Amino acid sequence: MEKRSTWKGMRTVGEIKRDGNIKAEVNPDHLYTTIQREEKVFQPLKIPQALQEALPYNLKPKTAAQDIDPTSGRVAVVLDHKERKVANLFKMLHELHGEKLSKMEEEKRRRMNKFSKLKTGEEERKLKKQKEARKQISRTINKNLLH
Repeated sequence: MEKRSTWKGMRTVGEIKRDGNIKAEVNPDHLYTTIQREEKVFQPLKIPQALQEALPYNLKPKTAAQDIDPTSGRVAVVLDHKERKVANLFKMLHELHGEKLSKMEEEKRRRMNKFSKLKTGEEERKLKKQKEARKQISRTINKNLLH
């Protein structure tokens, strides 16, 4: 009898490295690194003057209005004695109107509560009557069935 030899191919690189206890070298190009990018600084948009004049009013750039402080041109208003009295009277009228509205709301809420209680009472009475009617009908049906 002849011996058969089993075929064995070449060893792979991984097997050779494992047998020789050799570690794989890391390629630094294959590693993830954080990318440092500079912040982009854009130049301000410049529209030619001729084009600005040709634009309709609602599309014209309004850069001048943004730069102005809204409180810079204001003038302090000081009321004289008569104007102060008128302002106080208007304030009082406004407060009285508010109180009147709140009283009306309260009265409306009271009326609505009273009405809802009345309605629930009527509903209860109606349900009671219906229940009594059903009982009466059941009694008469039972009497007729028994006789």
